Amino acid sequence: MPSGVVAPVVVPKRRSSGVASKRKRFGGTNLLDLGSENPRYWRHSKNKREEFNEGDAATVRLQQRTRRSWQDMFQSRYENCLWIGVEQVLFRVLQVPRCNRRSELEELVSLQVDRLSPWSMAQTVWSFDVVPDWRGERQLQTVLVEMAKRDAVEELIGKSLDCSMRPDRVEVPVRYQMQSILSQSRSVDGAWIFPKTSGQQVSCLVAWWQEGVLHHIEKFNLSSVSGVDELTQCLSATSWAGEMEGWLTKPCVWHLVSDGRLSEQWLPALKAWSGQDVDWVAPIDAGELALLSAARATGPVNEANLLPPDFRDQFRRDDVDRAWGWTTVCIALFVMLGVGAFFGLLKWKGKELAAAEKRLRTLDPKYKETMRLKQQSELLEEQIDLGRVALDCLHAVAVSIPENVTLDRFTFTEVKSGEADNLVLRGTADEESQDKIGEFFDALGKYTVKDPDEENEEDAAKKPKQRNLFRDVKMPRQTRRTGGLWEWSITAKINREEPK
Repeated sequence: MPSGVVAPVVVPKRRSSGVASKRKRFGGTNLLDLGSENPRYWRHSKNKREEFNEGDAATVRLQQRTRRSWQDMFQSRYENCLWIGVEQVLFRVLQVPRCNRRSELEELVSLQVDRLSPWSMAQTVWSFDVVPDWRGERQLQTVLVEMAKRDAVEELIGKSLDCSMRPDRVEVPVRYQMQSILSQSRSVDGAWIFPKTSGQQVSCLVAWWQEGVLHHIEKFNLSSVSGVDELTQCLSATSWAGEMEGWLTKPCVWHLVSDGRLSEQWLPALKAWSGQDVDWVAPIDAGELALLSAARATGPVNEANLLPPDFRDQFRRDDVDRAWGWTTVCIALFVMLGVGAFFGLLKWKGKELAAAEKRLRTLDPKYKETMRLKQQSELLEEQIDLGRVALDCLHAVAVSIPENVTLDRFTFTEVKSGEADNLVLRGTADEESQDKIGEFFDALGKYTVKDPDEENEEDAAKKPKQRNLFRDVKMPRQTRRTGGLWEWSITAKINREEPK
């Protein structure tokens, strides 16, 4: 963006890092500032914001607020953020080719960290973020690299662990200060001075912008608040270096971002040194910076994060182990409750079973006597039914047998296998009455009796219902004997209904 045009956004939209980062729901942020003189704590959620300074009661509340629960394993966007002081961080600016994937950009930056870091790689904790350019599209992109000594970061994490807070992010708040101030300024070009006092010592972060591009950022540690002469010497040296390197091509505009007390001491000295007016800008309140940090929690957790990866993995494993531990305890409690309920129910059912057995022993003689009487009643009914069927058969034979046909044997056989009962008739007839044996056969097949299923006599009288007595009458077998007699036999199956 050309000089003199307002910057578009407070938090610029970041380019894709190749593999899409999954943005999860934002639950809230616990933010702890241990890098300032008076450590403070902020808690941001969707509907509430809290802030308090360090103290006995505040520390207790901090431990309660930041203690992780098993739900945090599934809601990783409810983050614990830890601020580190600018005096413990080293900043460097890189101009690298544009990359479509963040993994490619990370590889390019990692190759430069070994050269830029004053410490060994084992003692260096670093991260980076892409800085937006306000000059339009370029072939290169600006990357801000943040480096800190691992011992200092671990010491800060140890202090946060004393407060029962395990951080998900370690950030430098001056980044949000610079980002917010530049986004609200009419022009980003010039040198932006961000001093921070810690007792008598002062750490100054100076960012050099030319033509909407961040070219250089450097930190100066001053011996005291009144050491503005040390600052002007460092600024002069950096200006000469910028002119020689070619990134400082225009007269520099100076901007001082500080509180009113410090600006009263430094503005006259800076004006006298530069020979021009120095723009004074009031810094953003720490609470507003905390809001910007909370908004950053919705992004990928590995961007501009100085938390060592091994700590992040360890905290994650601890969360998983604790979740599994609580899950095991809950399952054990449920199992114990289930076993207790089972034995209680078993004891209760045992008492019911004992009572039922006692009652059964009381009713057993009566039950046996009832079953004996029932069997006798069924046997009597069956005998009565058999007698009725036998009488019907005798009546059918007596009515249907022709004259001169003699019945010699009447055999009635009861079948227990579920088939119909059998009736076998044997007799003789003379030569003249041989044809009447067929008539006898036909009469037996057509003989009907009253259906015993009729409910009463009135129903039977109104609508009589008859059924065949025999359902399967076989053809008579005739054998000629001496003396002109014919011996015959007829077999039939009785169509008998089972007694109800």
